[in-house]
Amino acid sequence: MGIKSKGTNLNLKKISAFLALFITISTVIGILFQLDNRWAKADDVEKIRIETKSNIRQLEKRLDLKILEDRLFAIQERIWKLNDRYGEKLDDMPEEVKDIYRDLKNIKEKLEKKIELLSKPVTFTPPKEISYEEYLKIINNKG
Repeated sequence: MGIKSKGTNLNLKKISAFLALFITISTVIGILFQLDNRWAKADDVEKIRIETKSNIRQLEKRLDLKILEDRLFAIQERIWKLNDRYGEKLDDMPEEVKDIYRDLKNIKEKLEKKIELLSKPVTFTPPKEISYEEYLKIINNKG
């Protein structure tokens, strides 16, 4: 009863070797997929870089706009002070004050134009005909 034939023993060895090989290959493939997912892919990093660059540009634009608005407000206050002191007519002002008043008005107009230009939204979406790689080339050449 305790005697096994050589054929059965050989089949069990083949089956166990096959199972061991299958488990080893499955484990190696699983480890490779885990390693592959652990680190960022180049495309993912590039997309994040583009989004970050766009966010930085928007923040810079908002900061520039805020600085211009603050300058405009300060100039407007100076104009109001001159108007309170000398009136709105240029004839009632001394020559030096007239020059300052004109300069302030010119600066105010220029600032208002800059603010108007900066306030316009600027967006760029790539045409659907180009690939993502071509889009990246366009962005990198402009940025």
